[in-house]
Amino acid sequence: MRATAPPIIDRGSQPAQNRSRSVRRHVRRAIQLVGSVPEEGTDFVTANSHALRPVGPTQFRRAMGRFATGVSIVTTTAPGGPLLAMTASAVSSVSLTPPLVLVCIGKRANLADAIREAEGFAFSFLHESQAALSNYFAGFWPEDMPDPSYEFVSWAGQVRIAGAIAAMACRRTSVYEEGDHWIVVGEVTDTYVEDGAPAPLLYVGGGYGRYQPFEEPR
Repeated sequence: MRATAPPIIDRGSQPAQNRSRSVRRHVRRAIQLVGSVPEEGTDFVTANSHALRPVGPTQFRRAMGRFATGVSIVTTTAPGGPLLAMTASAVSSVSLTPPLVLVCIGKRANLADAIREAEGFAFSFLHESQAALSNYFAGFWPEDMPDPSYEFVSWAGQVRIAGAIAAMACRRTSVYEEGDHWIVVGEVTDTYVEDGAPAPLLYVGGGYGRYQPFEEPR
């Protein structure tokens, strides 16, 4: 028996005339949803960009707040300047060979100018008992409270937070301007890992949490 190609719309054994009307109906419905039929070679998003609504800051934060991240303290020193530190969660690996990482720094941050001029910087990754340091270096510490206890340790030409579960020293390689942030890329020149360290500090939905491993289903 010779195989035949399936119909465009699977309606069983309906007559050809009914299938044609069904196809036209679906095409009209698609045009209503899309707004118009783009010309050949036109990108779908470009053809219908008039229907897209800009995403506002609140909507954007609400969605990104569902994505859990670790918490780090980034430190750097501009030429002839003081040591500066700030909390950063927008940190990501970029490349394995060479080892590259990036951090996104708001243009209004006190550290923004220094990290773009400095030769290098470092990350200290916080553990679950260091949420106070995250708030402190983010500028959310109450003025009527004593500063939390912390210590900077000189290391690999940079500094790291004592007790952090891990740290990375970096040589600045690139800086990109995007929106209201600077994207700073660095090549990792040294790493530190605390043996037997507590679980990492997590940040999600505007609050802190802790990592809890679970048994994967088999």
